[in-house]
Amino acid sequence: MARATGRTDETASYERLFTHIKQAFIAKYLVTDALTGQLTVRSSLGDPPPHTPGNSAGTTEDDTQTALLWILKLGLYDTESQHRQLVTLLTDNIRNSPAYKATHPDSTRVDYPENTLAVGFLGVNVLAPVLTAEGHVDLAYRLLHQNAMPSWLYSVANGATTVWERWNSYSKDDGFGPVDMNSFNHYSYGAIVEWLYETMAGIARDPEHPGFQHFQLRPHPDPTGRITRASGSHVSPYGEIVSEWAVRKGQLTYRAVVPANTTATLYLPTTDPSTVHEGGRPLAEAPGVQFLGFTDGTADYRLPSGRYELTSTLA
Repeated sequence: MARATGRTDETASYERLFTHIKQAFIAKYLVTDALTGQLTVRSSLGDPPPHTPGNSAGTTEDDTQTALLWILKLGLYDTESQHRQLVTLLTDNIRNSPAYKATHPDSTRVDYPENTLAVGFLGVNVLAPVLTAEGHVDLAYRLLHQNAMPSWLYSVANGATTVWERWNSYSKDDGFGPVDMNSFNHYSYGAIVEWLYETMAGIARDPEHPGFQHFQLRPHPDPTGRITRASGSHVSPYGEIVSEWAVRKGQLTYRAVVPANTTATLYLPTTDPSTVHEGGRPLAEAPGVQFLGFTDGTADYRLPSGRYELTSTLA
């Protein structure tokens, strides 16, 4: 906030503070085995916590999803090697394969199916965004589709019409969960909807241009193939932004509306920018459109206000 409001002295002060916090965190909680080089995120380096109602074993668990997510979100690592290992720890924990369970027999994850989340209120809002940012949007979609406990669709499969406070607030087989904390109208786990707008539909804020006078269009079709179309809209201060896509036989159809007096940067997934067409001609030749380049599987464009009907070839 200091940087955003032009307070240079405070910016420098807070940057120094963050550097000190980061180094203290890394020194205490990121432990690398001297022989194997394997990184572990410790939950505690002291004595195990005392018995509590929610932790009958009185123990903590290393390499939890929430810890890994926030370390990656905040950049609490020093080297690219640490970065890669942290991503691997996270994706292995989520995938929860038989091989993972065999090597982590004491983990709470052994009781749950593959491709399930293990987060609470502090991790759920960054789970899918961090996976997407780290190049694992496929895994984010697999979590979205999951209906085994714990998952978003588990509650739907058990009759939910509102968002619950617990992943297991109720089940048809076991009835109600622990009644000391069991609201059935508790939005925290509904944070996935932000990802549906920003990543699935692709209507994203531009951090350099607050207020949606300039914004990003970043649609992410489902790599698993289960969702074949999506449509989203947002009423901005300048008018309605629309982003819609459909996939059929490797072809992407995309429709966007950029309101008057705004511009957008479009990141359109494609195998080849030359296949991106609008009205039968290359999008780059449309009036006012600027082709910005082809990076990481997307053709990037700056779009003036208008309505767009695009087609492109997907991988």
